[in-house]
Amino acid sequence: ANEYHVNDIKEWKNVTCQNIIDHGGSGLIRKHGNLQNCLRENFPDEKWTAECFSRVPTNWWNSKDNQRTFLDAFAREHNITSPGEWSKVRKSQLVAAGASSLYEKY
Repeated sequence: ANEYHVNDIKEWKNVTCQNIIDHGGSGLIRKHGNLQNCLRENFPDEKWTAECFSRVPTNWWNSKDNQRTFLDAFAREHNITSPGEWSKVRKSQLVAAGASSLYEKY
């Protein structure tokens, strides 16, 4: 983390699996399957959301917990306080926030 100047969990999006492997972490990636799972399992108290990663793992959006966590954070960030306000959200906003696959699910 120090090598990549990660001071906040959202800054992990700048770190790749290859970065971890290049610094001797191939065993961690092999054990957990990907960087996201590795971080979630080793730092379970953190709120790992889609915006923490440049790409989310396959099936990430299948989890209702991941969907809810993202949508709650998105609503706070965009001052969405009632269900009717979601109709004003554009696809481009969700894509920019890293949720294009979530949008495509529905």
